Amino acid sequence: MRSKHNLAPLKPDFVGSYINRIDINPAKVFYETDVFELWHIDAFTEFYLANCDKNIQLYDGIKEAIQNFKSQGFDLAVATNGSTKFAEKILSSLGVGNNFSMMIGADAVSKPKPHPEMLDRIKDFVKKDRAVLVGDSVKDQQAAWQSGAKFAFAAYGFGPYDVQSDLRLDNSKDIDKILTLLG
Repeated sequence: MRSKHNLAPLKPDFVGSYINRIDINPAKVFYETDVFELWHIDAFTEFYLANCDKNIQLYDGIKEAIQNFKSQGFDLAVATNGSTKFAEKILSSLGVGNNFSMMIGADAVSKPKPHPEMLDRIKDFVKKDRAVLVGDSVKDQQAAWQSGAKFAFAAYGFGPYDVQSDLRLDNSKDIDKILTLLG
């Protein structure tokens, strides 16, 4: 995709080290321009939608944890700074999409995370005293806390840094520890 626009390819570790940062201009970092233009968005959307379900897998223990939480009556939802349709396609291809009663992407809100709008909308449909956001970035942490939800930091996730949290998950198999946040 980038080569069609005379931009060099980006290495996955470069993307991973910048994707969730709040102190960067993503247009500058990823496209070498000050602001996103329509072609950036269109090209990315076309490429990502065609490829987002390739070479992906759930972290160890996550499918079982999702099923366990559902069987205990928890409402599960997704809040992503990606597009809602990306999340739906990815989770469906992983065989877990039907476990989520709601998916909200940045395309469905006026302000993405770290703004709490996504979580506020989700909390309108779930039991508020059981709201926990599991995330791997400071954007997730800020959105959770601004909305009044607990935050479990997935230290095994995308971000290369540590984030203050209500609960730190060092391994995906630790996800059931979220129950300790709920009393």
